[in-house]
Amino acid sequence: MSMPYSRVIDEEAKILSTYSNDIDNFRRKYSLKEELTNEQILIQFVAPKIISFEDNRFLLLQNSNLKPLKSNRYYRPDYISYEEYGSTNLWGLLLFINDIPCIEDFNVENILIPTKSIVVSISAKNIRKNLLQEIVPLYEYPLKATPPLYFRKKPVPIFEDQPYTAPAFLPSDIYFMRETFTIDVVTARQRYVDLEYDAIPESVILKIKDNPSYLYDKHYKLIKGTKRLNRVTWDPRSITNGIGLVSVLVEDIEFEITYTRKTQNAPVSIHSL
Repeated sequence: MSMPYSRVIDEEAKILSTYSNDIDNFRRKYSLKEELTNEQILIQFVAPKIISFEDNRFLLLQNSNLKPLKSNRYYRPDYISYEEYGSTNLWGLLLFINDIPCIEDFNVENILIPTKSIVVSISAKNIRKNLLQEIVPLYEYPLKATPPLYFRKKPVPIFEDQPYTAPAFLPSDIYFMRETFTIDVVTARQRYVDLEYDAIPESVILKIKDNPSYLYDKHYKLIKGTKRLNRVTWDPRSITNGIGLVSVLVEDIEFEITYTRKTQNAPVSIHSL
């Protein structure tokens, strides 16, 4: 007849509690107290915080060795604890000293392992100090509001209801233009074309069919023509730190230039988009 699991766990827990390196021996107990009657409530529980680990953190770091963590020991700090200390009880110490929050994250390349001598020294100190009997009333610590497990939060709208204002750089008298050109002998030699209207420099885009996109102020640039700011050149001598498009814009090549123009009370041209 097999032994019930609950009995096995209970007996194993009792055996482990007798070890000096049991994790509960590194904690202290807390108790509840009734504030109105000032009576001690007979409910005591082991603190979740491992006081002794926290107090001796730097001492543990000073007496630790850095070792590689083998892949067959991933997620098993209890195996490492048994190999290093002869007991599985100190798996929590390995997580603590390596700042690993849970067993699922125990898959790092290297881990710090406190020496057996320093663990024995701290265990002996805990036995003399007897943290389990060093009961600390819980009322000494101010109560904190417990955040709700589930709560409803008012959704924040992605777009707020605000009146639309036209951008300052797009006044009502701006027109979008597109002009097409074909390189001939004269154009290839002079290395520029003149647009029909004055253009806004930031809006000028030169496109050649089946070619990659070219950059303004590197491959081409808007400069002042005879009388107006309407000349687009691809001559590298006219472009500061530019390479131009002399080898690309050769005879019979067609290209287009799109730009915006600003004209007061001007009708829309047949070239406008």
